[in-house]
Amino acid sequence: MFISMGCINVTGQSQEPQNFKGRGEIVLSYGIKSSNFETGPYERLITRDLFTSDVSFKNKKTTEVFRLTAKGEMDTKQTIGISVAFEANQKEVYRLNQLIGSLNAAYFMLAFDWEYNFIKTNWIRMYAGASFGVGYFFGDFRPVPRSRELDQSINQTVFSYQGTLLGIRLGTTIAIIAELGYGYKGTINAGMSYRF
Repeated sequence: MFISMGCINVTGQSQEPQNFKGRGEIVLSYGIKSSNFETGPYERLITRDLFTSDVSFKNKKTTEVFRLTAKGEMDTKQTIGISVAFEANQKEVYRLNQLIGSLNAAYFMLAFDWEYNFIKTNWIRMYAGASFGVGYFFGDFRPVPRSRELDQSINQTVFSYQGTLLGIRLGTTIAIIAELGYGYKGTINAGMSYRF
């Protein structure tokens, strides 16, 4: 696919050809500090069905968020795409400061992405955006000592979202990306991009 990219004028703004043709892009990224497990349904299940109070969660272990996105340009200012993401999580469960078990869960997500470009040239793109979609939780509670009578599991579909305050793409065909925001992708998200 051929496209004529714009150049920078004296005011520093991107000039796009009138016969604009949108390009596609594939992004693979890794995010930290996501919102996926802050108030996960598996935690609500445990506190509701097994314990009434004095429950806390410690020693969190997580894979953080792996994300794959396919996107395309609608025009010189807007980009839309589809993302899939995965995160796994484990926490120890304490009641009255005594270890009573562990929570293990994983989260799959499918979302629609929209981005708006503040700056767009051949080498740099700066943008903000939003994502909305559905996520699927599955997890279980494993008591200590092990007891099958107290084992609990959950499978639930939930709403997923992401607000990107600032994103940047540096490069041409192959580039690095970094984003700052809040939601399923993580507070900080970074990775590689391939544009075609």
